[in-house]
Amino acid sequence: MRARFVPTLLAVAATLLVTACGSDAEPPGAASQQVDGGPFVLRADDIFDVDSVTRAGWKKSKQLSAGLLPGAVEVWYGFFEQKDIEIRFYESHANALALGVDPAD
Repeated sequence: MRARFVPTLLAVAATLLVTACGSDAEPPGAASQQVDGGPFVLRADDIFDVDSVTRAGWKKSKQLSAGLLPGAVEVWYGFFEQKDIEIRFYESHANALALGVDPAD
């Protein structure tokens, strides 16, 4: 009896593994387009604040002056997964693209 049980169990486990790992479905909220591996926008209509980023796991350290960055509303410094991360907030996505890309590079 045991000799038949083990191969059956392995066959069921293999079927479940193939089924679970073989899905091509995009996760909820995934972007529908990506241009040649370049940047793309997820959740473009959402509005984020420093608490949104904190809830995602970023640890805020201090608020920096936004006066040196054209168009920036808020600038925060902190850490995410042991990396220094600076978060910049702008009035709109258009302002972030127009005014924030060059200083970020």
